[in-house]
Amino acid sequence: SNQMLGHAGNIAYAISSRMPVHIPDAFIVDGVQNIKSEDGGTLLDTLPTAFNSIPLGLVFDTRALINKIQSYGIQATVVPYTENIHGTLPCSWIETLGKSDSVLARDIMKAFVPSNVTKMITHEVMSVLLGEGKGGKKGQKPRPLEGGVCLHHRDGADWHNHCAIWENIPDGVWRHNCLEQGRRSISELVEERTSHLANKWILYVGDHAPPDELKAIYGRNVTSREEAYTSTRLLADVASYFTDMDFPSLPRDLGAVLDYFLCSDLPHFIGNSISTFSATQIARRDSLATWYNSQSIPLADFFKVYFIPIV
Repeated sequence: SNQMLGHAGNIAYAISSRMPVHIPDAFIVDGVQNIKSEDGGTLLDTLPTAFNSIPLGLVFDTRALINKIQSYGIQATVVPYTENIHGTLPCSWIETLGKSDSVLARDIMKAFVPSNVTKMITHEVMSVLLGEGKGGKKGQKPRPLEGGVCLHHRDGADWHNHCAIWENIPDGVWRHNCLEQGRRSISELVEERTSHLANKWILYVGDHAPPDELKAIYGRNVTSREEAYTSTRLLADVASYFTDMDFPSLPRDLGAVLDYFLCSDLPHFIGNSISTFSATQIARRDSLATWYNSQSIPLADFFKVYFIPIV
């Protein structure tokens, strides 16, 4: 989501400035930041390298993106990316997003559609989730697409550490909405937001397996993407469809982009508004979504496309 937002903000800014657009042909498949600055105070940006990135066109339909940009009368092209090209180019995508036309940036973000390979994989996973074909769980009844809920739940140790830092930034801004609203259970918060849905089922997108409390309530009707993968031999090694590089498991950002498109195909979304993944989904849906942590969307300070009801 960060990579899409970075592209969208820069492209929107270029369109408004009537400048040609050169899109680097690189997608970082594992953007984990683990190198600290010299003073140890911050983590350095992760840049594309030959070992952590693949061509952008393997993940997204770059022709569709270029056509969208050219519809504004701007020339656009995808250009090769090598490590020596980057030089001292700044990586502050949030700053550029804040200077761009937010509605235009959102429209560009929506133009990031899956490549044929990505589409094949998400279609196969969706077939499993819907209980179609040979990949569904044994004894699973077909699920209606209209009952599908994408739940993006952050509850891993890294997220709790992030929240401890986030909530205690000494700038006077109230930030105590990083975890479940009122420290209530995720199952209770999900039920509040989906009680109106008939035949609901949940695609669980998180940094761990679905919690036992959700499984106790929804049983077979809560499934993670990883569980869907193990149901079909076709997706035994998803990364191999994109690269010959050997990864011990599906790289984080490659998994995230697959989750993004799977969630985008479902009619209902519940997320955590602090997360850029969730905030991007909320923006993509024109704010027709919910978030279990309640309150604000921090990205809205830079990306002014959200409609948040006052209740």
